[in-house]
Amino acid sequence: LSFPCRATPPQRAAPACALLPRPSALALLQQPPPPIDASARRWNITRPSRWHPKTYPVPSGRSRRARGLPKKLKTNRAAAQRFKLRGDGTFTHKAAGKAHLQAGERRRATLAKKAPRVVTHKGLAKKLRRLLPYA
Repeated sequence: LSFPCRATPPQRAAPACALLPRPSALALLQQPPPPIDASARRWNITRPSRWHPKTYPVPSGRSRRARGLPKKLKTNRAAAQRFKLRGDGTFTHKAAGKAHLQAGERRRATLAKKAPRVVTHKGLAKKLRRLLPYA
């Protein structure tokens, strides 16, 4: 390109890092590894996570079955959000009919729906124990 009405554009100087000699691969391999902090050594951490700034522990490589541990059970999230386990082993849930259309209802009826309801049906309680193994 030519610039007839302007002066020629100035030439950029090479960056300082381009002037330094690049280390060879062999020289990089002979360097000692960077020090690992104490928390990383504790968890046997080798590389950082992509999504989290902290690093994550590397799995041991042996499965739960190989280590003699029981299989993990999944909690049913729908049941966990609707039912709670009380200290005496019974399940409770919120009463239905508190969302809307309460204008014509008696006050005592709406207040009664505030209290948690206890699951009395034995079959449902048995099913809930299966759905909520860690409740």
